[in-house]
Amino acid sequence: MESIPASTLTAPVWPIPARLPVRPLPRRAEVVIIGAGITGVSLAHWLTLHDIDSVVLERDHMTAGASGRNAGFVLLGTAQNYAAAVARFGRNFARQIWEFTRDNHVDLRHWLEGRQDCYRQRGSWLIPLDTTEALELQAAEALMREDGFLATWHAKTTVPGSQGGLHVAEDGEVIPTRVVEAFAQPVLERVHEGVSVLSIESSANGVRISTSAGEIEAVAAVLATNGFTPSLLPGAPIIPFRGQMLATEPLPRLSSPEPAYAEHGFRYWRQLEDGRLVIGGFRNLAEPDEMGDELRIHPQIQTAIDAYATELGGSHVVAHRWTGIMAGTPDDLPLVGAVPGRLGIYLCAGYNGHGFGFATRCAHMLADTLAGSGEIPSFLHPERAFAGVS
Repeated sequence: MESIPASTLTAPVWPIPARLPVRPLPRRAEVVIIGAGITGVSLAHWLTLHDIDSVVLERDHMTAGASGRNAGFVLLGTAQNYAAAVARFGRNFARQIWEFTRDNHVDLRHWLEGRQDCYRQRGSWLIPLDTTEALELQAAEALMREDGFLATWHAKTTVPGSQGGLHVAEDGEVIPTRVVEAFAQPVLERVHEGVSVLSIESSANGVRISTSAGEIEAVAAVLATNGFTPSLLPGAPIIPFRGQMLATEPLPRLSSPEPAYAEHGFRYWRQLEDGRLVIGGFRNLAEPDEMGDELRIHPQIQTAIDAYATELGGSHVVAHRWTGIMAGTPDDLPLVGAVPGRLGIYLCAGYNGHGFGFATRCAHMLADTLAGSGEIPSFLHPERAFAGVS
């Protein structure tokens, strides 16, 4: 079997959920959620616990966006290592962010424990590719240990070309589409696939959403649209960008079973239980080319990923090549809460490539807030990013 060419776009490696039956769109709901990825379905899930009626609108199918096009890592913190985050945000702020993502993992574990078909928590590796990064990860280990996070620096690893590695024991991995299905199961009758949102109008009387299936009125509308948010909310401080990935046919088992990040997160990989190697990254080779929300293969980046797959696992056959749209924000933190100046419209998006590390907890807190029984941490408030945006 020959590898799929580096210029060919295919479906992701993850199983696609079965299409939902077409049902009439209700004309009113308390909350309309736009987007049926991990954010949208988990938000609907949490809202049911508050007896709040919700409707989820999805223009394609459940998990069609970033939730079905990522590597399935569930990591503590942001894309930066802990030492870099402390230098950027300050010690207390960085600790709050890492604790928030730890709570996110608690939410996931509560619903998925025992589901080894879609969830495992056995840690991950941060692999440096030069001495400077190695020293930074050693500093991260000391800071994480002092602040109560389980991290251990190892001077040697079995990863080819590595200069040691930091093992973070609280990290996990998922089959992302299966996780979305698990959260969606209790609320499937609320999810409407194949419904495009055309416009959103807000006023003191509520929100009116115009869709390809008709209009729907609500008390609140939540944009769980991540990298596609600017198309519905022009001027939103969210920057869409692509991430390139591939998956091989099954390979012999690599020495380390845990997923790994390298080169400050610009390379990442994991081996599935059936031996397939899932690997992505290398966006730093052509960052300007990878901006935007079009699903498009970048042959140069795919070729680099392919070469790295050879370095890690030897001779292989590529079975899938795909890309996903991520959402950047000015400070690399999500935007969760009310949109300034837009009554009844809320955001829960902007995960900077770490959606499964943040989204479930973000949705949980937004649901509590909409129910009047919770409060969103200040570091997630959209006001901070909308300041100066016209």
